[in-house]
Order: sequence, then structure tokens, then C-alpha cells
Amino acid sequence: FFQQNLTIVSSLADMASSLFGGGPVESIISATGAAPHPVLAGVLMMGLMAVILLAKLLPKIGKYVPSESIAGFLLVLGAIVTVPINASLALASGAGSADTIIGGVTMTVTAITDPFSGMISGLIIKLLLNIFG
Repeated sequence: FFQQNLTIVSSLADMASSLFGGGPVESIISATGAAPHPVLAGVLMMGLMAVILLAKLLPKIGKYVPSESIAGFLLVLGAIVTVPINASLALASGAGSADTIIGGVTMTVTAITDPFSGMISGLIIKLLLNIFG
């Protein structure tokens, strides 16, 4: 039940964000989720971020954080956390099945180019497999 609510709220947030030209706004599990009072911790973190944004301190703080450290963090997050979980889900159908082919092509194109091209290639392969079956 909780997962459905989270998915619905995330999709509504994505739609509202896209109306104003923003990127996806997803709910993620973070360190605040492990706090003794996770809702309060989340609200405090959002409040702190709002103060930083409204005071226009983000560019000033950003000067002290090397872009290399952010890139390294994102690389580790993607390579160690995201890819193995998504790969196991995409390839779970068994060797040679349509879902495995779609997942494999999508992952390969995403790794070579970018996530949008990977998603489009997966949709095209799915369409072609449905047509030629």
C-alpha cells in the first residue's frame, strides 16, 4: 500500500515539476529515513535547503565543493548501487526471453550514450519484437 502511495505522489510531483520546466522530482530513501523521527528529519532538511536557496547561498557553498568529488560520488552511486539492482531486474526473465533482450539492449545503449537514448531504444526493440514476434 505504501509503495502505491509513494508512486502516485512521485508521479504527481513529476507532472507538476515538468509544467514549470523542471526535472523529475522523485522520492528517494535517504539518511533521514533512518532517523528516529524520519518525517521531522525530512521536514528539517527541506527547511534548511529552502533557507539556503532563498538566501542564495548555494553558489557560494558550491565554490567550496570540488566538482570532481560530486562526479566521483555520482559514479560510485550509479556503478555500485543503481546499475546492479536495475540490471538484475531487467535481466530476471531468463536467457533469450523478450524482456531480457529489451533490458539488455536498453542497458547497453544507456551505457554507451545516455539514459534517454537507452529508453527510446528499449521502446523501439519492444515494438519490433511485438511486430516480428
